[in-house]
Amino acid sequence: MLEEGADCQKVLTQLAAVKAAVDQVGLHLISDRLRTCVATGEDDCADQFEDAVSTFLRFATLAK
Repeated sequence: MLEEGADCQKVLTQLAAVKAAVDQVGLHLISDRLRTCVATGEDDCADQFEDAVSTFLRFATLAK
């Protein structure tokens, strides 16, 4: 877009759309892992659950 001389507003709008899409994919992956851990209730899921929560909190902070 930049090489074609696109308006800065259009470029920023596209970048915001890409970021929003990537954020949604990240949240989906994290929430899916959390659901799996909670649903199975396996003992070894406790560490994975904590890792997923930690990842979610980092992701949520970066997504602002």
